Amino acid sequence: MPQFRPFVAAAFGFALLMPLAGHADEDAGAYLAARVAGSNDDYREAATWFTRALIADPGNTALMDGAITAQIAVGNLEAALAVAERMRATGTETQVALLALVGGKAQKGDFAGMLADIDAGKSVGKLMDNLSRAWAELGQGKMSEAVEQFDALAAAPGLQFFGLYHKALALASVGDFEGAEAIMSDRTAGGFQTQRRGIIAHVQILSQLERNADALSVLNAAFTGDADPTIVDLRTRLAAGDILPWTMARNATDGMAEVFFTLATALNDEAEDSYTLLYARIAATLRPDHGEALLLTGVLLEDLRQYDLAVET
Repeated sequence: MPQFRPFVAAAFGFALLMPLAGHADEDAGAYLAARVAGSNDDYREAATWFTRALIADPGNTALMDGAITAQIAVGNLEAALAVAERMRATGTETQVALLALVGGKAQKGDFAGMLADIDAGKSVGKLMDNLSRAWAELGQGKMSEAVEQFDALAAAPGLQFFGLYHKALALASVGDFEGAEAIMSDRTAGGFQTQRRGIIAHVQILSQLERNADALSVLNAAFTGDADPTIVDLRTRLAAGDILPWTMARNATDGMAEVFFTLATALNDEAEDSYTLLYARIAATLRPDHGEALLLTGVLLEDLRQYDLAVET
């Protein structure tokens, strides 16, 4: 989806090709080991060697970029954030550093900081910026401003799906299930009725409205058989008359997890796997029970031949 795909020149593979001017000769071994590990997508080794190289050359922004990427890829957002903040202090920021900063602030609930960065032009890309602004507004209790942002995004060419889907999640997160259902049931709204996570969200919304029969109809129209234990469990609970809890996006941090996952899904097959991995990893870090984000992370790691990390995920 090239119309909203963020610029990927700062992806791991590209960053490693940048000249690392001024790296310490006395620790050239760490620098070379970091480059080799990075070029092989060996993120665990890369995280170790980039960190060691930074001890010898702490002001080197290219080393910082590599370290941030490797730390996100192994699932250590906290370490990535620390390096990103150090990079910011040098007056330099890369795409991957900005991703770490957005993810880190979302994890901490620093929505004022997220908005301040966006207002200051610290852009990851139009889609990420707009979705982040909307969820950050919600995180500060400004629902009207959040809805305005979602609506503006939905009106942009090619971005209707993203604006409306996240608006529905946001409405449901504050208990407006009627408003959320109106979006979810609108077949002209953008296609989330064909997305597994969107379907489950719709089912939860209908159940919250005490419309279990309609929720079952939606579920059965989308899924057949009993291969998916989550879907089987939902069917059983709906048939028993249980009211399903709303779990898809309970708050603004969950909403940001959905932002990162939505973009990871959109970037999949459109960008390098190593870049898409960053979005999937941050989504799973913000929401450790996000099964789809974990599965996508595992698939991407497998495609990158990082089998140990894939199995762990």
